[in-house]
Amino acid sequence: MELREEQIFTDLTQIAENQELISDKCEMNKWRKISYRTGMYGGHMLVAAESIIQEKVTFQLNLQGWYHIYLCFINMRKRNYTYVKLSNDLCYTGIEAAQRENPRKWCDTEYVEEIYWKSADLTNQKIIMAKSDSCDPSVSGLVWIRCVPMTEAEIERHRAKKEKNRCVQMHFDEDSYAKDTFETEDDYLIKLYALKDSNADFARWKFLLTTIERKTMILFLF
Repeated sequence: MELREEQIFTDLTQIAENQELISDKCEMNKWRKISYRTGMYGGHMLVAAESIIQEKVTFQLNLQGWYHIYLCFINMRKRNYTYVKLSNDLCYTGIEAAQRENPRKWCDTEYVEEIYWKSADLTNQKIIMAKSDSCDPSVSGLVWIRCVPMTEAEIERHRAKKEKNRCVQMHFDEDSYAKDTFETEDDYLIKLYALKDSNADFARWKFLLTTIERKTMILFLF
């Protein structure tokens, strides 16, 4: 097996295909480029303010083979809710950054936090980021992308889905599963597609049909 190294993209402006959607100022319909430095990395993140509606931005990774994908988000003292997906995914995954207060309470803080997103074959794949269409006001933004190559054993385990610590149920009453408008069968199937590589046996969530009627659906994954 060809040896592959971990890849971290700390400057998102360098791998973004649609450069015309990026600005170093806060402009309508554009992602803002902001420089950052942490104890480990430095570069440029991409952020969208609450009131700004912009087009999706596509990141060209140029990777081959299977990787664990980690994404880093920033706490900007506002709700950071961002849509991301791979180019062959049918729908976005909505990810909300954690919000924590400064324990000393004497000033606001901004910090970044990396999370595991998914494992996938990234051959000919790109990552697409979009502003959330959630009904709640929020910013959207991504700091860096880190891809860790998977071993042959990890790939086999992922494909077999025989992990002993399987999640038997996932319950949603937030996120796009609860807040988006579902009108057709395809609307439901597209949202479920985002969960098909998870280790859940079935998912359950509540969603609004009207302003006064709530129902619950239990759906089994394939």
